[in-house]
Amino acid sequence: MNRCSRGIILTLMIIFALLSVVQASSAAESAQGPEVEWIKEYPSSEAEILSVCESPYGGYYAAGAGPEGRLVMRLDGEGNILWKKNIPGSDANGSIKLIQESPAGGLILFADGEDLLKITDKAEFEWEFHQPMGKVYSVEVAPDGSTVMAGTFIQGFLTEVSPAGTESWNRTFSDPEGGGQYVIRSVQNDPEAGFIIAGYIDPIFMITDYRGFLMKTDDEGRKVWARQYSEDSSGMIVSVVCRPSGGYAVTRLQLPVGPDNSTLFMPSVMFTNPEGKVTGSEYYNEFVSYLFHITNAGDGGYYLSGLILGESPEPDEYKILRTDLSGKLLWEKSLGDLEMTAFITTSDGGFLIAGRDPVSDSSVLEKYAKDNTSAQASGFGLISVFAALTGAGLFAMIRKDQNKQK
Repeated sequence: MNRCSRGIILTLMIIFALLSVVQASSAAESAQGPEVEWIKEYPSSEAEILSVCESPYGGYYAAGAGPEGRLVMRLDGEGNILWKKNIPGSDANGSIKLIQESPAGGLILFADGEDLLKITDKAEFEWEFHQPMGKVYSVEVAPDGSTVMAGTFIQGFLTEVSPAGTESWNRTFSDPEGGGQYVIRSVQNDPEAGFIIAGYIDPIFMITDYRGFLMKTDDEGRKVWARQYSEDSSGMIVSVVCRPSGGYAVTRLQLPVGPDNSTLFMPSVMFTNPEGKVTGSEYYNEFVSYLFHITNAGDGGYYLSGLILGESPEPDEYKILRTDLSGKLLWEKSLGDLEMTAFITTSDGGFLIAGRDPVSDSSVLEKYAKDNTSAQASGFGLISVFAALTGAGLFAMIRKDQNKQK
């Protein structure tokens, strides 16, 4: 790894922190994906939408920030506002980064200040839990209604909060083989029991590559196994999903040195068996610069959220890639000027994207029709992805590091 690579990786750590806690019957439609069903805009002076989820009663919930702080909105099936309410708590003037339906009823929110909240379907406050130390990068609601937060404070940690809002257990993961620090980026329920967590190992003081890792835990967060990835499988792992056939799929970023000593961006999806052994990979550097999230598309493959770095002064371009189960690209969709903040699949077989339009200075929801590429899928889960905006200044730092090496 050259000095440029290390500088870029340090910058990417900040970017990934912001991005934490993104089908058709005819040939032409298959290449471009499903059509837009509707688009709604919400002036930024009224609402900034950072996360969305589908309501079991029809329509959607949207969360983020309003003029008076933390905001939740109830929307009908076409994005029209039915009501909006501010959410109280210790940082009521902040924003909500994640909203997700709870199997125990009501909604789970994750907000500024590392605060986890529970509200009713009508946005009535129930409880708040504060993560006292560290940075939370991923939040997962378990089938029993408990919530697991994953993050890093000196070392990686998992904290489970009960449906009543009290801590059930917490686990710290230290001393990875080969040294360094576990940086946990993603946690998911594993249908085979327990959780799968993913991230990378920061070598800290050692002049070595960042090493991606997967770790399997039991239902109470105790480590069952951990596997690191080096050489051709090295790089920063930032998102993981469980594959329908067993095993896991992860998004990763590798930064090899090019023939002119420049740093190459190599985003990919890596596939493993249930024990974490690599079974294959697919690269997407022809289509995007980064892949920061992977979402299951039922049994029909994956949605990949990514972006292309714009050459200054051009803006960055957010994209959705649709693949089959082996990672082969089926279609790609550019979001134009929209800066994506959230992506969910919907129960009708389509998907919903939230983002910010810098031209109109408004939040935008775009609902897409049924993705017929997934006609063979058994169904779609409601998967909240992420909430954040990437700063142009951070990407400018990356490009500046690259230019210094030319």
